[in-house]
Amino acid sequence: MTQSIEQLMHDVYFAGAQYYAIAKEAAGTVSYSPIVGTVTLEQLKQHIAGEICLGSYPLRSDDTVLWACWDVDSTDKEKARAIAMDICEKLGDIPHGVEFSGQKGYHIWIFFDKPAQAEKVRTFGIALRELVGAPATGPIHVEFFPKQDKLTPSSPMGNLVKLPIGLHPKTHNRSLFVDVHNGWETGTPVDAATVFGRKVKFEDLTQVLADSDPAAQILQLLVPYWNDGERHDLCLALAGYLASLGWSSDAVETLVHELIAAKGGDSAN
Repeated sequence: MTQSIEQLMHDVYFAGAQYYAIAKEAAGTVSYSPIVGTVTLEQLKQHIAGEICLGSYPLRSDDTVLWACWDVDSTDKEKARAIAMDICEKLGDIPHGVEFSGQKGYHIWIFFDKPAQAEKVRTFGIALRELVGAPATGPIHVEFFPKQDKLTPSSPMGNLVKLPIGLHPKTHNRSLFVDVHNGWETGTPVDAATVFGRKVKFEDLTQVLADSDPAAQILQLLVPYWNDGERHDLCLALAGYLASLGWSSDAVETLVHELIAAKGGDSAN
């Protein structure tokens, strides 16, 4: 028997969860009220119908997660799309879904086939964000959820993300899964049940980073810091570190020349 969309959402967002949240909007400001307990299928129907807006906390009581999300936030939609596309390209064949949030950005979701340790998932998510060169703060930024490695007495729930395929509580625009190669939110929506049904083995995520060119990653990471007055010390530190990892002198020299070329300089001094 085919599961309803409400049951699919319950399974990927709330299985084993202790909390959920309902959004409130007042004077243009949106806040979420945490609720102890398990969300009902009826509430999920209301969310999809736009009658309420629900949020899910990724961290479970044993510090595992069933989902992860990159939240690409920018008032410049084209820049938000470019970052979202970069993340999708790095994920490659790893099952994921891209959601137009209903306001000014995109959420890239992955759903796990079994609970994964939040600390490991967060380490991967941040590494991927850094790999594409996306900032964590500022007018154009990417947040990664889970935002915590574990629950603590001072943070017993962690941070939440608004559920997809409902109405945004501020703009009242419909959030939906989109095809990044076919019109984004102006194209034909991607079937949400298909997205929820595609699960990821956490072990497969490690290959995403392993397949990336380490030199390209280092180049992307260091170019913003390769500035006059700092290049010499940075070059020495980089060369020493890479040598300790077993890089050859030729490989290090090539990378340094690429850094110089990327910044338009003529030396590392």
